[in-house]
Amino acid sequence: MFRLGAVALFTALTSLAPAVHAQTLKMASISYEAYQPSTVENATPGGPASDRSIRVARAELAYPLFFNDGATMLLPSLRYHYIDMGSRNATPENATKLPFDGLHAAMLNVAVMQRVTKWWSLIGSPGIGFASDTSGGPTGDDLVLSASLISLFEVTPTLTLGAGAAVNYRPGNTMVFPLLPFDWQPTTKVAIQGMLPMAISARYRLLEPLTVALEGSLEYERYNVDPEKFGAHRAHIQSTALKGGPALIIHLSRMIHLHPYGGLATGRKLEYFLDGESAEHVTLRGGWYGGLELWFGTSGYRADMQ
Repeated sequence: MFRLGAVALFTALTSLAPAVHAQTLKMASISYEAYQPSTVENATPGGPASDRSIRVARAELAYPLFFNDGATMLLPSLRYHYIDMGSRNATPENATKLPFDGLHAAMLNVAVMQRVTKWWSLIGSPGIGFASDTSGGPTGDDLVLSASLISLFEVTPTLTLGAGAAVNYRPGNTMVFPLLPFDWQPTTKVAIQGMLPMAISARYRLLEPLTVALEGSLEYERYNVDPEKFGAHRAHIQSTALKGGPALIIHLSRMIHLHPYGGLATGRKLEYFLDGESAEHVTLRGGWYGGLELWFGTSGYRADMQ
């Protein structure tokens, strides 16, 4: 039968944004992030700057279902996030650089986990969703299809390693990337976990109700935007950013956890693709960020799942 640790390991694969706690099964969660106001770095030379005050809201639901005496598991999940990129002092020169105020994305996944042997499991996950600024109404170009496959090995009782790949399809673009999950918990208080190249964390349980951590993640998403704003037949914007810093996890109970976090984020790169070709990019300056998450689910520590 699957242990909850193995179940939780795969939830990061189906997340819209990389989950830092890749081994944490979140059956319900909400979070909110705020970033230091950013200036459009490649605005019109000599013109006034356009500042963006980025805010990110996320929500997700997931629930594991077991079959075949626990050897097979289904994990349906629904995730949504919204990036508020409202301009604080937009000017005509800079409004054309970022002609939208928000980006939406949602994904419905059904992960299938099959235990092959005591130490080896195969996991696959198809998904369907959308990613768009929604300004032009729903279109077929908003569509996002995904599929991932991973092989997971429990090397020792304290170390789990995996390898696999994921495919994301959007009209006009297909992306394939590797997935390398790992979970090392040499003691009941230490956990080093991640889903490379998307996320990594190192955690130490200072007290029974309190964990301190260092977290890092790569954020990537590609959105359909209204092509009429760019004089094109099809337009997408690709958002990429690196961030990392300290965090706390307050274990309010065995299944309820509060997660304040923060740190520094690199400049967020927004690259435009018009009719399938890279056209230009806009970089928002990096700076501090902070967030708060509340989730219902496992803590991520193997000791809590036994």
